[in-house]
Amino acid sequence: LKSLINIPFSKKSIYKVIPERVTGVDLLEKLASKTTKSIFLLGAAPGIAETTKKELEKKYESINIVGYHSGTPRKKDEKEIISMINKAKPKLLFIAYGAPKQEEWIHRNLKKLPSVKLAIGIGGSFDFISGKTKRAPLWMQKTGIEWIFRLIQEPSRISRIYNATIKFPLRVFKESLK
Repeated sequence: LKSLINIPFSKKSIYKVIPERVTGVDLLEKLASKTTKSIFLLGAAPGIAETTKKELEKKYESINIVGYHSGTPRKKDEKEIISMINKAKPKLLFIAYGAPKQEEWIHRNLKKLPSVKLAIGIGGSFDFISGKTKRAPLWMQKTGIEWIFRLIQEPSRISRIYNATIKFPLRVFKESLK
């Protein structure tokens, strides 16, 4: 009620500057450094989620990781994964399946996870934190060309980048003309 009353007098109190781009790894690191809420790590290649857990625990003393699982976004594995997550009772769930699989997984399953208050798809973040993949230099991150560094490391991403930067915008443009 107090906040509602203050709106006409102090609009700055309700507006916050949000950076244009927040990467999954930056978000995970920021939340890990500040929260004491229980966390579950889901996704990435076998062994990566476990290594990510160890790295985060080394870096942040107060972090509370209650579980991890490499898993897959396949529907046939969901029952087992949901059971594992529900047993751990995390408040935060970080999912590293890559877009759009992680978002689709969250959409299908969030209602089945009563303890989870926040589920976030964070793409390849576990790969960076675990040390499997090197992150781009800071200047590339800040200029928004981190994807070039990633493409150099993983040339197999070329079709994905083509779809995101050429094919999808063209399709949106064509649809907007109709």
